[in-house]
Amino acid sequence: MKGYEILGFLGILRECIKVISKNGKLIATITTISILLNSLLLLAKSSSTRPAMSDLFSQETLLSVSNPNTTNITFKRIAKDVQIIIGFDFLYFLPSLAISLFAFVTTVLASVVAYSDRNLSFADFLWRIPKLCFRTLVTTFHLILLSTGYLGLLLILLISLVILCIDHPLVLVPIIITLGFLAFVFYMYLAVVWDMASVISVIEKSCYGIQAIGKAEGIVKGKRLHGFTLSLLCTIVTAIISQSFKVRPNQQSLSTQIICGFFATAFNCLVEMVYLLSYTVLYFQCKELHGEEVELEGSLEYGKIPDKEAAQGQVRV
Repeated sequence: MKGYEILGFLGILRECIKVISKNGKLIATITTISILLNSLLLLAKSSSTRPAMSDLFSQETLLSVSNPNTTNITFKRIAKDVQIIIGFDFLYFLPSLAISLFAFVTTVLASVVAYSDRNLSFADFLWRIPKLCFRTLVTTFHLILLSTGYLGLLLILLISLVILCIDHPLVLVPIIITLGFLAFVFYMYLAVVWDMASVISVIEKSCYGIQAIGKAEGIVKGKRLHGFTLSLLCTIVTAIISQSFKVRPNQQSLSTQIICGFFATAFNCLVEMVYLLSYTVLYFQCKELHGEEVELEGSLEYGKIPDKEAAQGQVRV
């Protein structure tokens, strides 16, 4: 493992390639399913909200030239369009959450099987998914609470600064920019533990929620910089992809929006897949660094699968 300390996160990415080579078919299948499901969900959402979005943009244009008699009517239509869009966002939240949980759990589980060089029957692989999704969901709920608390404290601090420096905009602006940058960096620093907690929820038996967060805090010591670099790199790449395929509903046709949305979804799913593989590899490296035994969920047997067993539905490692 000394080589990884020299190469840093590049060594982790290199190890991901080995994981993909061992269990490439399963990981590719999971990623493809994730891309297709997310694309279908995006298509359904775009088709559902397009009339409201088009009307919203037209009402915004009319608002700039409307007279006082028609302003109230325009505002009511804008409010109605916004309600429809928000309603569809809530409607598609649960399917999106289910797809995200499925992709997260299956990708981590497949990478664990490959990295640890263990065997797991395909039936057992499928049987574990609902339970692991529930555990990951519990951990995600705790992480949302922590994120909300962090953002709430940041908002209170920003409001306090605005109140104190409202008469000194030349001082306020650089302070807000600096604070925003530091808050982002610290959030990425915290996200190393939070993302590791989600991975632990899948890998380790009966360890999820607050317990997983506490355990993640302990095992990332000595490797936190690598995790921070991975998280920062993933965030930057995702932002570049989002900006590259960004469209305005009132300026591009529906077909253009669908094509751009598909490619953005596909590339983001690929980035997410590599990110999850990287954090799984990081988990094993952290455990080895601290001399801890890996407590894998369930009974994963060591050894390679004979050809006959592989033909009968074993997940090949």
